Amino acid sequence: MSPEAIPCNIFYDLLNSDWDESNVTKPTIYKREEVEFEKFDLSGVLGVGTDVVIVYLDVMGESDLQRGNWTYKDVKAVIAIEIHVGYGVDDFSAGQQRLYNLMAEIRRIAYANIHDVSPFHLLRYTGFVPMMESEFGVWSGTCRINLESSGVVAQ
Repeated sequence: MSPEAIPCNIFYDLLNSDWDESNVTKPTIYKREEVEFEKFDLSGVLGVGTDVVIVYLDVMGESDLQRGNWTYKDVKAVIAIEIHVGYGVDDFSAGQQRLYNLMAEIRRIAYANIHDVSPFHLLRYTGFVPMMESEFGVWSGTCRINLESSGVVAQ
């Protein structure tokens, strides 16, 4: 039996291998388990022109469908990709623009790999929610990616 795929690792690996620096400079990319998230001090990491992306599994669900003697499985994993962009006091709009440029590159990677995410059948980019943390001088946002498989024969 082959090892079970770890959904957030799939998209983490895609970000690292498919990032096109001619579009936007590659940020520092972490998996959530690589950082002590509760103790992760963004103000100490983010300076002007420093960006951090954190990838993690948000939720995963499975459902079974019985057809005769066969059981079929649908699997959906929601991956969250947090983007944090540091900006200077005079560079408020530049930080916002950088946030959207990073989001666009993540979306490009998702669309380029829509059917190339084995063992899942489909990678679906589902949206982006921006927010500003002016107290810390950080633009942040979260992208959501769904990894989906439908009608897989359960073993």
